[in-house]
Parts: sequence; structure tokens; C-alpha cells
Amino acid sequence: MKEDAASRVEDAGAERVEGALNQRNPVAVRVGDRSADGRRVIAAFQESGKSRFTYPFNEFMYVLRGSITCTLEGGQKHYFTTGDSAFFPEGTTADLDISDDFMDLTFLTSEHEIQY
Repeated sequence: MKEDAASRVEDAGAERVEGALNQRNPVAVRVGDRSADGRRVIAAFQESGKSRFTYPFNEFMYVLRGSITCTLEGGQKHYFTTGDSAFFPEGTTADLDISDDFMDLTFLTSEHEIQY
């Protein structure tokens, strides 16, 4: 049986996230790596539901499973599904509508330590 990337991430375990990401619905995350200064993080997120989020860091997202609709301030709407990728600059505010089975792999960067 072929194993997909989302299954490999789930098998690696997850931890509940607190802090900046609490603007979103409850999130499970598996941190893959963090730079020594905390300004670069690779992680996998599993989340669902609707929320409004202002990105406290730059985020490159690659969708492993499910879908997400992001409506940016100003009304520009984007839909992403398995295999799609996107970049959200720090300070971007978006209304998120996330499917129940959503999981993504992200690379976060910032000029300050990334807290969650």
C-alpha cells in the first residue's frame, strides 16, 4: 500500500499549539525543525473550521490533504487543495475556511523569533 505524505506526518505525532496560532481553530502541529535563533520553522499543521487570521510571520504553505479557502482583506479569494502551494507575507489578514481533513506542510520565517 502506498503511503502518502500526510500519513507519514500523522505517524510522526503531533502536539497542541498555543499562542499566535490560537487566532485559528485548535491546531495540531508537528515541528520538523527550528533554527537556533527561532526565526525559521518547518512544521506540519492539521486544522479545520473557519477563522480570521493575521499572519505573525511569513508562511509558505504546501497542502498535503484537504482544502482551504483564503479570502484576503479587500475580498480577493483563493482556493487551495492537495498539491497546491501559496505564500502569505507577515501581516496578511485572511478569513480562512478549512476542510475537516486539512493538513499542510509549512515553512515559516520572520525577523523575530516565531512564537506559538
